[in-house]
Amino acid sequence: METPTNIELLDHIAGRGDPKRREEIESALRQSPQLRKRFDELQSLWNLLGEADVDVPARDLWHRVATRLNRGQYRPAAATAWWARAAAAVLLAACIGHLAGRLTPRQAQPLPAVTEVDVAKELALDALASTPVARFAEGLETDPDEMR
Repeated sequence: METPTNIELLDHIAGRGDPKRREEIESALRQSPQLRKRFDELQSLWNLLGEADVDVPARDLWHRVATRLNRGQYRPAAATAWWARAAAAVLLAACIGHLAGRLTPRQAQPLPAVTEVDVAKELALDALASTPVARFAEGLETDPDEMR
């Protein structure tokens, strides 16, 4: 005789199953204290679950849902509000505008030429502005045609 599985023990507790197999399970329960302990635990669990107040869905629930879906009674697009579609369009337009601005080539702005003399004058460092290097740099700024 095989040791009964938990499913077979639960069927026995529920009063289902083949009468011959039920007799074998009763015999096994009398012979094995470990099996008897497991059976008692399952029976306690069965009794606790039986006391629970649970709403059981209708047996044909899935059939009713599938029928409604096939008949076209459920339309997710119709359920979407007009303002949600408008918000999506505005967001899409903003994203396209942002990308267009980022991808458009820009004309490079030339940097102004800054010499050491300009820096010294800005910092009000007259001593540096009158150094020989500064006077030489000022001489380079003049137009070569003026020097002739």
